[in-house]
Amino acid sequence: MYTYDDNGNLTIAEKQNGSSVKQEKWVYTLNPRDQMTKAEKFTGTNDTYAGKVEYRYCLSCDSALSDRIEYSPTVSTT
Repeated sequence: MYTYDDNGNLTIAEKQNGSSVKQEKWVYTLNPRDQMTKAEKFTGTNDTYAGKVEYRYCLSCDSALSDRIEYSPTVSTT
């Protein structure tokens, strides 16, 4: 299943298995220039956070991509 904003940009992508059970969901955030600034991944039917990637752009470089930062979910051990 795909969801798009008013400008036609993909904002949500959901992957389901054969029995329509949600396996994975990506949520995309865009800036006013329609550039992706964040992609968040969730897994399972309860949307367990699985990490994100952030993108930053250089405004003085004609909005070229300047940084890509990947985050993983926090893992705690006892």
